[in-house]
Amino acid sequence: MIPLIENADLKDKRVLLRLDFDHLFEKNFKPGKMQRFSIAEPTLRYLLDAKAKVVIAPSFTKVNKKNKAEYSIEHYARYICDLYKCNVYLTEEIVGSLPQKLSSDIEPGSILFLENLFNMDGEKNAEKEFAEKLSMLGEIYVNEAFTLSGTELASNTVVVDFFDKENIYLGLNFSNEYSNILKLRTEGDLFTLCLNKDDDLAGALDACENLLEKVDRIILLGELSSMYSTVKNEIDNHNYSKKIINRLKRVINSAEVRNIDIVHIVDYYADDGNSKAKLIRNEIINNKKAYIDIGDETGKIFSDAISESKLVFWLGDSPNNKEGELVFGSAKIFEIANKSSLYVIGTGTDTITSNNTSHAEGEFFKFQSSCYNTFVISVAGSGLPVIEKLEAKFK
Repeated sequence: MIPLIENADLKDKRVLLRLDFDHLFEKNFKPGKMQRFSIAEPTLRYLLDAKAKVVIAPSFTKVNKKNKAEYSIEHYARYICDLYKCNVYLTEEIVGSLPQKLSSDIEPGSILFLENLFNMDGEKNAEKEFAEKLSMLGEIYVNEAFTLSGTELASNTVVVDFFDKENIYLGLNFSNEYSNILKLRTEGDLFTLCLNKDDDLAGALDACENLLEKVDRIILLGELSSMYSTVKNEIDNHNYSKKIINRLKRVINSAEVRNIDIVHIVDYYADDGNSKAKLIRNEIINNKKAYIDIGDETGKIFSDAISESKLVFWLGDSPNNKEGELVFGSAKIFEIANKSSLYVIGTGTDTITSNNTSHAEGEFFKFQSSCYNTFVISVAGSGLPVIEKLEAKFK
């Protein structure tokens, strides 16, 4: 098992912290947009409270030479300096004698920010020499970039060769992600897969196909359930592409061959002309004022299906209606999860922010992954280079 950072002696130690700030960097810097920083924040706070000398190695794929000044790491450094009331230092040199000296000279409980790793050839090519020079900036290595686990880089795979096992740790969020991956890998029993990802139907179906060998039940909600009704009722008047319909048919056929139950949950509420929402079940509606929700009867089917499971992997958005409230079936799973041993892992959008996670959502899921694509790849057995390297190191 890869050790927890809570077991490390960090005081006065130089800690090389790998972070991923991708998809956030804007010319007009706004702290509210810092989704990936929100994920890493508990680990960074923990290291500072432990009086470590923190060397942050970040990456941003969106930055290039033309906009280097506009997208400088300095914006983040100033924000973090104000947030933690600590000293934050910058260096444009990522490896070499200068950052090495600065990493030793900074006082405990302060931060040295390296510039963007992404444009470095040694980083992208996973070069051993670059990784070795990077390792000289820390006595302890902490990886809090789970989102990059599918990509082999100098800073997340090769660098661990230059640290002893007792000096390698996962960040707090990475540790949670890894624990839940292990749970889905080694639980023994098959798990229930809930699909409610309306903004990426193809991605949801792709994940479903990858996980078919590991599930005993598939529950379709939202647009995926509507599409299922279209297929099963052989309805031709719909707006779905032929490609996406064929993808769903393939999933249905594969599930039937494997005797996997498919439960589809869909209710439509439409304006009946009297400013009242009329419930219409399992029909296709071409009504712009219609929306999908779960009524009492369908919610009972949903909760009954869920209650038969011990482990639920929820792939998609949080189960709220258009008013932002938990729909009936979702409220039931919330109730069931709190009263039983049911474990719910939720994976929503690629980046989960602290700003869009409601109190109910936080309790609804026992754990919510910050990067569903990375999580699904690992659970499906395709493997993640970073995790494979770490597991081999601690075997």
